[in-house]
Amino acid sequence: MLNSKNLLSYLLTLLLSFALTACPDDCETDDAGVDEETEEAGGASEECEDDSGVDGGNDTAGTDTDPGGAETGGTDGGAETGGTETAGDFSYVIIQDDSIDTNNDGTPGADICEVTVTCAGEDLSPSDYDSDMGTSEPCDGDNGDNCVCEGTEIVEPTCTSGNDRYDVNVVSDGFSCGEDNGVSPYMSLGKGGVAIFDYGQDLTGCTVTVEEAEGSDVEGYIVAVCNTGDINMGVELLAGEDCAAIQSASDGGSSSFVVGE
Repeated sequence: MLNSKNLLSYLLTLLLSFALTACPDDCETDDAGVDEETEEAGGASEECEDDSGVDGGNDTAGTDTDPGGAETGGTDGGAETGGTETAGDFSYVIIQDDSIDTNNDGTPGADICEVTVTCAGEDLSPSDYDSDMGTSEPCDGDNGDNCVCEGTEIVEPTCTSGNDRYDVNVVSDGFSCGEDNGVSPYMSLGKGGVAIFDYGQDLTGCTVTVEEAEGSDVEGYIVAVCNTGDINMGVELLAGEDCAAIQSASDGGSSSFVVGE
C-alpha cells in the first residue's frame, strides 16, 4: 500500500508524462494569419510560430519582380537621342552671286575657288550640292555675252581653254586660288547664280571660309549658313530666320566667319 509520499510522487510523474506527450491540434489554424504557402519543401516538420503580422505568402509592397512589367519613364524604345539632324540644324552653306559687273569671257559671276568648313579642327566635305546659274546660260557658240563655259568642250569663240568653269566639285578639292589642280581652279556662279552645299550636320560653332578669285571685274557674293537648301531663296531671304549666319563680300575675295557668332 502506497504511503502519502509515494502517492504524491506517482501523481507528479503522471502529470509530467501527460505534459510531454500532449500537442495542440490547432498549431496552424485558419485564424492564425499564417498562409499554408509557408510550408517548406522537402517534408520539413511543422512548427507553431508567432503569427503576429506574418503573411505566409511573404509578399512585400513594391517588390514585384515581373521582368515584363518593369518600365521606367523616358526609356521608351522610340526615344530620340541628340546628334541627329533636325529641322533646325543649319547644315547648308549657300553662296549667291552679288556681282556689279558682268564678265563676258565665259566666267560671269563670282569665281569660287574653295569653300572650307571646319568643325572642331576637322575639315568637312559636303554630302550633296545644288546650283543655278541665275541669269546666265551655258555657252553654246551663239551667246557670247553672259554665258558660262560648262563642260570641257571647246566652244568658239568663248570657251577655248577646255576647262569646265561650272564644276562644283572644285570648290571642295582642297586647292586654293592660284594653285594648279589640273582643272579649272574655280567655279563661276553665273550672274545672280547660287551654289548650295549640304554638310549633313549642324554647323553651329564651325568656321566657314570662302575663297574667291579676284579679277578686274567687281564680282561680289553673299554666303550664308541656313537650315534649308531651297535653290529659289533670293538674296533678300538669306538674312531671314532660316539662316544662322550671313556674310557679304561685295568686292569679292576671301571671307571667313564662325557660325553662330
